[in-house]
Amino acid sequence: MAHNYNFQHAEAITSSFPQKLPESFDASFLLSEITPPTSEVCPNNIQVTTSTAITEIQKPKVIFRTGDGREAPHQCDFFGDKASYNFTIGLHTIVCRAFDPVFGDQAVTLCEFTIKIKRE
Repeated sequence: MAHNYNFQHAEAITSSFPQKLPESFDASFLLSEITPPTSEVCPNNIQVTTSTAITEIQKPKVIFRTGDGREAPHQCDFFGDKASYNFTIGLHTIVCRAFDPVFGDQAVTLCEFTIKIKRE
């Protein structure tokens, strides 16, 4: 979800600076829209058949990009900062949340998929 911050006058913001700003000062960045990251790689649903009650699954590749093309930081349920997680038999919904470091939690994008672990 992107939030728009529309300032009616950049002058109201820039006038609070103690020094005089040059005529060439561009305050358009103050008027720009907050842009959430885009989801570049979001896995399809995953299904694993196993003979054990707990199965280690490697975190699938998930990539988000910021508005300027950098990779956006993200975290996925279950995995956190780990490369793998031990899942039990059943269906598990994974939600990965990415944010643009410039805008913080005001610019968040989600990637959602499931991991289904079933017994042989």
